[in-house]
Amino acid sequence: MDNTKYSLTNFVNPAGLSIAQFCRDMESRGEIVRKAVKESGLSITAVAKKINISRAQLYLDFENPQMSFDRILAIGKVLRHDFSKEFKELSGALISLVNEEPAPYVKALEDCRSNLVDVQSQLINALNKLDTYSKRYGPLEPS
Repeated sequence: MDNTKYSLTNFVNPAGLSIAQFCRDMESRGEIVRKAVKESGLSITAVAKKINISRAQLYLDFENPQMSFDRILAIGKVLRHDFSKEFKELSGALISLVNEEPAPYVKALEDCRSNLVDVQSQLINALNKLDTYSKRYGPLEPS
């Protein structure tokens, strides 16, 4: 019978958190937000400009383990990212991302995607016509 008072599990993880949650809790707020900005693809300059601060200030905020939740919400709005998943303190915060005008790059991406689908349809149509022509008249000969 093992009468040890301490175990490796109790010592390392006394709160019973999952390893992922434990590691996330150890990360600073600024570091978590920095990663989200990086993953968004937006530049630091663009994010800073949207929330009316300097690039230098945004970098300082990333270094702040206790970045303010107001700043986190502002950055989340720019990124269209709900930080309540990362910070349980924000779970009750009203984040209005749905009814806002999409960011310019979202509109450009949608336009690009639409144009790509149009070109793809034209290419498929042309290939089908070429296939019909080849079946009727034989393959085209190089000129």
